[in-house]
Amino acid sequence: MRAFFALPLVALLVSLGACGNGGGSSEGRDAKLNTVTSAVTPGSIPDGQPCFFDLECQSGACDLQGSDTCEPANVCGNGSVDPGEGCDDGDLVSGDGCDSDCSLTACGNGIMTGGEECDVGPIPTEQCRGDCTLKNQRCGNHTLNPGEQCDDGNQNNGDGCDNNCKPSGCGNGVVVFPEACDDANTDPNDGCANCQFPDGFCGDGVKNANEECDDANTTSGDGCNANCTLPLPSCGNGAQEAGEDCDDGNNTNGDGCDDGLGDSCTDTACGNGIVTPNPNAVLPEFNEACDEGNNINGDGCDDGPGGNCTFSGCGNGVMTGSEACDDGNTVDANGVTDFCDSNCTLPACGNSVVNAGETCDDGNTVDGDGCNSDCTVGCISGSACSDGNACTTGDTCVAGSCQPGTTPLSCDDGLFCNGTETCDPTANNNAGACVTTPNSAPSCDDGLFCNGTDTCDPQANGGAGACVPVANSAPSCDDGLFCNGTDTCDPQANGGAGACVSVANSAPSCDDGLFCNGTDTCDPQANGGAGACVPVANSAPSCDDGLFCNGTD
Repeated sequence: MRAFFALPLVALLVSLGACGNGGGSSEGRDAKLNTVTSAVTPGSIPDGQPCFFDLECQSGACDLQGSDTCEPANVCGNGSVDPGEGCDDGDLVSGDGCDSDCSLTACGNGIMTGGEECDVGPIPTEQCRGDCTLKNQRCGNHTLNPGEQCDDGNQNNGDGCDNNCKPSGCGNGVVVFPEACDDANTDPNDGCANCQFPDGFCGDGVKNANEECDDANTTSGDGCNANCTLPLPSCGNGAQEAGEDCDDGNNTNGDGCDDGLGDSCTDTACGNGIVTPNPNAVLPEFNEACDEGNNINGDGCDDGPGGNCTFSGCGNGVMTGSEACDDGNTVDANGVTDFCDSNCTLPACGNSVVNAGETCDDGNTVDGDGCNSDCTVGCISGSACSDGNACTTGDTCVAGSCQPGTTPLSCDDGLFCNGTETCDPTANNNAGACVTTPNSAPSCDDGLFCNGTDTCDPQANGGAGACVPVANSAPSCDDGLFCNGTDTCDPQANGGAGACVSVANSAPSCDDGLFCNGTDTCDPQANGGAGACVPVANSAPSCDDGLFCNGTD
């Protein structure tokens, strides 16, 4: 037994010298003591050299039960059972009772030895049972493994495929009633001919070699069946018997061994026909939604190869039927962490899922149905549509593309004074718009001088606009020349264009009726050039009547 002491080495040596020979001869101890002096430094002795105390050794370990030499501490294979070791036989060979990790050779220590098919430690897995046998490579797992001629998923005999995975029948090595024996051959001289013994029979009270029991009757239910076989094992009794995969005796399913009441003691697994729901289970196979036990996916319950005993459907993680993928969720692909769409199709135009780069996806690649073959929004063939340019009307969808109509847009706003309107397809950022034709506003001059100035009144003609004369714009034809007489605008003058003319016979009569003034006339130079009536020079009458006697007139 190793121990560490805080006493000085010299005191320890003195103490040892005073003790009896308790462990080993006193002569040997004395001889060793004579080789030690007070100059020995604690922790100075290397491995393999003589020692008395752990304190002396560099490793801190002195083998006081054997060689009395310093040894490496806590090293598997050193022949000493150190803390944490179950054994130590001095080597690193497994399968000899003490395995290479210094654990006792046994199923469940994580080291596969002897007849073990696997060993994953104390906790069984989906592939390795608790008895260190593989789940997927035994007769009765519903899978035809190498060397098997059939496998119906059970260990029953006489059902067409016996528990050695050979077809039921005489000569397959399995005794099934009414066979008395079956030595897997057809030799009639080896003591079993046509699966019957030459002498002896079931029910004769003598247990023959081919019988499990013989209670002198052929009645079942009395401890020995009518065919001289023992009753089937009792699932849930805690003992793994013939025909059982396991039996942990707790009558509970879903804990690795399905031995619930009425069940058959099979390993908990998807496909064994026993539903084991457990939301807290670590392994998916221990949390089943269904289990038909038929090893088929896509029939309502996915319990076949690669199945997980969930109800068949998109998003359960099992690809069945028409599914192109199934990643166990109903989230659409994002191209980074998810590559399967929510309807279990691969991302592509036409799969009914709008992916990145698509503006629509109606589940096909046909043009003219509202979503075009490249998954861009289109129009429905034959329907009215808009090509995006206001200058066309009657646009129609052809093969998913909107084609412009042949009827031009009428832009006349009905307002005369605006001028002419037309549709410019380049206006409004090429979307088209009605615009007024430059310099198309009407010229309202009617060429008639006497009407005065003309203009376009937008309020005239009931708001439609019209050319009208400007109020008080008619020309004043008075030329300011008195002698011309009265002036007026004659619309017929100037070839019908109108002009100012003097009114006929409107020249002023300048006769002032005064005889003595003489003759009056209109002088256009008078009155500063404006004209005025003036007496004609030397026109005053001569009143001499030539009659001398009358005197002067």
